[in-house]
Amino acid sequence: MLNNKSSLVSRPKKSNSAKNIQKKLKEGRGQGNLTNYLPWIFTTDFSSLGVDSRVLGSKIARIYHLLSELEHTAFCFYDLHPRVIDINEQFPLLPIEMTIQICENLGIKHPTEPGTQDLTVMTVDFLVTVAIDGTVRRLARDIKPKVKLREARTVQKLEISRRYFDALSINYGVMTQDELEVPIVKNSKLLQPHATEDGLPLSSKTRIRLRDYLIGKMPRNNRALRDICAEADEFLGHEPGTSLSIALHMIATHQWQIDWNTHFSPASPGSSISK
Repeated sequence: MLNNKSSLVSRPKKSNSAKNIQKKLKEGRGQGNLTNYLPWIFTTDFSSLGVDSRVLGSKIARIYHLLSELEHTAFCFYDLHPRVIDINEQFPLLPIEMTIQICENLGIKHPTEPGTQDLTVMTVDFLVTVAIDGTVRRLARDIKPKVKLREARTVQKLEISRRYFDALSINYGVMTQDELEVPIVKNSKLLQPHATEDGLPLSSKTRIRLRDYLIGKMPRNNRALRDICAEADEFLGHEPGTSLSIALHMIATHQWQIDWNTHFSPASPGSSISK
């Protein structure tokens, strides 16, 4: 249980934290938007962090720094969602005085750098900008394994984040693997690597011809997309896999429609696609 008696915790010393914050701000960390945004934490800031990744976004063409497999999964969902305008990963909770005050109100210790007493800037995994019914709003989301929610210190940190964003009138929430194991998220993770045009075979003109051919052969719940694409490659004289790459790109970019709330697989019959 969180303790609201601030008298139990003395005000921490900032030590070298102020210098570190200014250094990162000077680098542009945690600032900008769209292609100009730089996350507060880079994957290269750590010699070994376990499962992390740098992923090219399709909605906004820049490299995203993701610190866990669950973050990667959530990112794929946001990157392909048509209502998402911008994605800011590893977004800093600044000014740090806000989180210091929240910790004092809760009577808990402010997070510090490992092995030191230097205060660390807290971050939220994603600050997502969305457009809903013509209104632009921001959503803050932390991504955690469900087992971590049993740890008292994790709960404390999440409460700090919740109060921080509540003070800014920004909707805050926590997602676990339970929310990320639904079909729409799994489909997004499958298709996100195909959303950019980087590496797509053939010229634009040839891709349009191939697209028109595939539309005429669109699956009708009884044939797998992979099989139809293999026939297209043979008929049109393309390298094996060419047609499937184009088809998956069309789906990932919402030029062709699937039921995103139903499991999709190009190898399984029954995945209906429409133009």
